[in-house]
Amino acid sequence: MEARLAASEEVNQQNAAKRTAMEARLAASEKVNRQNAANLAQLSSVEMRLNLSESRVEQLADKNEAQLSGVEMRANLSESRLEQLAKKNEANLAQLSSVEMRLNLSESRVEQLADKNEAKLAQLSSVEMRLNQSVSRVEQLARENADQPKVAFSAYHLGAGYIGPYSSLTTLVYQRVFSNIGNAYNQSTGFFHAASRGVYFFTFTAATYGSPQSMNIYMYKNNQQLIRNYGQNNHGGFEYMSNAVVVELELGDTVDLRLQGHSSYRLYDSSHNHNTFSGFLLYPL
Repeated sequence: MEARLAASEEVNQQNAAKRTAMEARLAASEKVNRQNAANLAQLSSVEMRLNLSESRVEQLADKNEAQLSGVEMRANLSESRLEQLAKKNEANLAQLSSVEMRLNLSESRVEQLADKNEAKLAQLSSVEMRLNQSVSRVEQLARENADQPKVAFSAYHLGAGYIGPYSSLTTLVYQRVFSNIGNAYNQSTGFFHAASRGVYFFTFTAATYGSPQSMNIYMYKNNQQLIRNYGQNNHGGFEYMSNAVVVELELGDTVDLRLQGHSSYRLYDSSHNHNTFSGFLLYPL
């Protein structure tokens, strides 16, 4: 019995050990199950996140494809634009080359003009110097002339109708003047009086009218005959004659015109002033 009891206790001990081992294995299995459940829950969460990620990835892929397509389209447009710009740049380069050539020609022309302008400036400087000399000379002459007497006259109007005939040689009195600078001509006597020693110029025009008419005009310096002019009218209209002299006069010398005394010598005058007597100082001595 004791042997059987000992054997039974040994069996019980073995069974207890087996039960303990089984409980340990069961506890371990339950732990594994709990761990697996946690892992399954975590795996489910990961799978859900993965599904969301894959969906997001697909969306991003679609978006990226769309963006890529847009980028590609923009790239194609850019390449097309680049080609256009390249062609335009080639045209611009050709134009630039032409402009550069024209600029070179212009610069060459400018240099030529600059050289020419320098020559012109030198010539202008020379002309300006000569002009200054001329101005200086003119100013000098003006100062000299300012100190010189100024004498000039032009007289007219012997009367109305016929003048003459006279019985003797008679001084012609021109009663009016166009000008009488220096008052050297006397309208009352018909005599010109030299205001200074110098060289003078005198001229006259005489007229007669009708046929037959004659005129015989003398110019006198003091009582010295200078010239004589004779004219005869055979055609019935106006007949004119004129003459001029340059003569040296002393201060106080006189010059006058005279009509020869004779029954056939006479002049004709009217408001048209057919007869004139003029003179002026050329330069003093």
